[in-house]
Amino acid sequence: MSDPILFLILITLSMTLFVWGRWRFDYVAFLTLMAAVMIGLIPPEKAFSGFSHPAVITVAAIMVLSYSISASGVIDNIIAHISPKTSNKNIQLTLLCLTVGLLSGFMNNTGALALLIPVAMRTSSDKRISPSILLMPLAFTASLGGMLTLIGTPPNLIISSVRETYLGHPYHLFDFTPVGSIVALMSVIFIVLLGWRLLPNRAKISKGGNDLFEIHNYVTEVRIPLGSLYAGKTKRALKELVSAEFTLLGIIRKHKKKLIIRDEQTILENDILIIEATHQELQTLQERGSLELVHHKVSRSDVQSGDVELAELVIGPDSKLIGRTFDQSRVRYRFNINLLALSHYGKTIAQRIKHTKLRMGDIILLMGHKENLGEATQSLNLLPLRERGVHIVSKYHTYVPILCFLCALIAIACCHVPVSIGFCLAILVLIATNTLPMRHIYGSLDWPVLMLLAAMIPVGQALETSGTTHIIADFLLRYGAGFSPIFLLFGIMTLTMVISAVLNNATTTVIMAPIAVTIAQALHVNIDPFLMAVCLGASCSFLTPIGHPNNVLVMGPGRYQFGDYFRLGIPLTIFVISISIPAILNFWPLH
Repeated sequence: MSDPILFLILITLSMTLFVWGRWRFDYVAFLTLMAAVMIGLIPPEKAFSGFSHPAVITVAAIMVLSYSISASGVIDNIIAHISPKTSNKNIQLTLLCLTVGLLSGFMNNTGALALLIPVAMRTSSDKRISPSILLMPLAFTASLGGMLTLIGTPPNLIISSVRETYLGHPYHLFDFTPVGSIVALMSVIFIVLLGWRLLPNRAKISKGGNDLFEIHNYVTEVRIPLGSLYAGKTKRALKELVSAEFTLLGIIRKHKKKLIIRDEQTILENDILIIEATHQELQTLQERGSLELVHHKVSRSDVQSGDVELAELVIGPDSKLIGRTFDQSRVRYRFNINLLALSHYGKTIAQRIKHTKLRMGDIILLMGHKENLGEATQSLNLLPLRERGVHIVSKYHTYVPILCFLCALIAIACCHVPVSIGFCLAILVLIATNTLPMRHIYGSLDWPVLMLLAAMIPVGQALETSGTTHIIADFLLRYGAGFSPIFLLFGIMTLTMVISAVLNNATTTVIMAPIAVTIAQALHVNIDPFLMAVCLGASCSFLTPIGHPNNVLVMGPGRYQFGDYFRLGIPLTIFVISISIPAILNFWPLH
């Protein structure tokens, strides 16, 4: 069997595993790399070349700098003033989208979105705007903002390295800006004038203003104590007794779990009830029947004292809780905090909370002392649903991270310093000035993303050397024979968007970039417009929640369902394609 056929089989299998989602994407990427080495598609001496690739080093450096700027509190101070004293929904949405888009052009776009989520939730509460109206536009704009500069998103860096391979020199820092700014700005206008109207107005808005978001679909375990008002009552009688909306998902009795509960089922003392309810409804249910929260180490009276509080947190894309249960993470023992409830972004949980593996985008309700909650939030990379008041950078070093970052940008743009070198020098200054401790610098790295890039870059290079890209390109050219290069450019961008709806955007770029270059060379046209089409297509992953971490991140707080992404995603995708192709051809002509 020839190498191209073997590679096609391997890529098909790896894409299937990526879409399946049962295994971590970084594991699948490394498995693909090792399989390619074992069957002779990649020489052993080049297997780990991706770890020293400038794109990987640059992405790692941007992670550290983004983390240091975020931790300094400078951006928090800036975005705290973006919400003017107006209740106009369009103005609010415009300001939030422009802010997250601009930040995404110069820092990790998922990190930029994480900074704006608490602001959006506060805006939702103060201005009486549903979070479901604000959060998806923010996520999509953060992805589009990554197209503003070379460093905005990993696909840009991958594309730049591909260009250097074929033309001998990479893209400069602001080469992406003309096309990226037009597409991002026009998309914001589309979202503000029309797009948000396509979204469901599903999430409740807190009336009291104390809670930023009234989380639905919490699943909580409570025990029926001796003498409880609920003991001896049937499920139907319990519903009639309590004036609260809740769902009884199951009963655990003598270590046996029953999930199908009839209305005639009697509730006994010491039963553990699996309840689905909001935080407020759960509290009503608990106080009426003196229920005991399972694994509850802190009394409700302690919460009223102010020393102990509740925190609603979103599991971020680089959280250490992802893929582990709460018990496996030993958070309770490390930080002396308790998991009270879990919202699994729209999916009902049929098993016990402590046995549920946590995923990115899940919302958890934690209880503990304020200091412990703050430490856990930072250590576990959780995102609070309210503005953060604690920053890990000393107030004496508040402006050092952003000054280092700006100096690095100037050196890269004006002095032709390589991007990876410029940012690494900035990190050295952060270390020398003791702005960030080393443990925080290492902790700021998103290792799964770096592993994905390091593993897939040699695979992408081998796609070209094995002749696989020529086979795929010939297939596409055969069916596109007789059409103009503009039609094929449209096809490449559309295909990239479709693939990025189910694959990580970096993986999509690694696969599609060599194919796009091969097609451009076969047509004897400039490769730049085709590379830009791949870049935009990989960044514009709007069709599903799994296509980009940004989409998953807002799924829980916005209470979105899978199909909700089609409502705005399909029209926005069509709109982006319609304005991207003319913009690309204007700044990057075919000849």
